[in-house]
Amino acid sequence: MKQDKNETEVQPCDLPVYRRDIFAIYFNDHTMEPRYEPGEVAYVDPKRTPRPRDYVIVQLRRPEGEDERIYTVLAKRLVKTTASTIELEQFNPPVTFQVDRKDVAHMHRIIPWEELVAF
Repeated sequence: MKQDKNETEVQPCDLPVYRRDIFAIYFNDHTMEPRYEPGEVAYVDPKRTPRPRDYVIVQLRRPEGEDERIYTVLAKRLVKTTASTIELEQFNPPVTFQVDRKDVAHMHRIIPWEELVAF
């Protein structure tokens, strides 16, 4: 998989929780430091709608004409959404960029630890 400067490499990990739909990811790079460090675990809730300033994972489809499977996952901070784009922010290096909504398969909210243990 080709990785560009905006892509955060994440890997799923096992998580024994009360809801089976919540899953965990590992951060493998420095793009979200200092909020998320390499090797840190984050928890994802696919049922909660992300709002601006939430941390999210964005699952991207392959470009048109190719396989529809997810081919990359971005872990960033949501800036805003419009009818046609999703604007995301990363911290290291600092950059804000847009992703075309037609390229997005799913966007899920990363939930803070305090919220996770409140379930």
